[in-house]
Amino acid sequence: MMIWGTNPFESAKPISGVVPLMKERGAKLIVIDPRKTKLAKKADIHAQLRPGTDCALALALINVIISEEMYDKTFVEKYTVGFEQLVDHVKPYTPEKVEEITWVPGSIIREIART
Repeated sequence: MMIWGTNPFESAKPISGVVPLMKERGAKLIVIDPRKTKLAKKADIHAQLRPGTDCALALALINVIISEEMYDKTFVEKYTVGFEQLVDHVKPYTPEKVEEITWVPGSIIREIART
């Protein structure tokens, strides 16, 4: 589970009960939040990014997914348009470069993408 840009314990009470249940069943919890919330403390990975840098983090995650070929190539070939432009666009957004922007360590960015 990746929870990014929301905190169900504070804003979506009905959903908040699902998180502990899924963790009990073995799901990993990734929280992207600048604050160290109650939910972030329960996360397997908490990316405590600098506020306003979400887009850079997303581009770095895409960079890792593409560079490590962790995407469905058949699906991309069959159903997408502009993938090569995306590949070119995310090349500068390496985890190491984005670490400088977001304050999230490059190793954590890679771990999130791989998870």
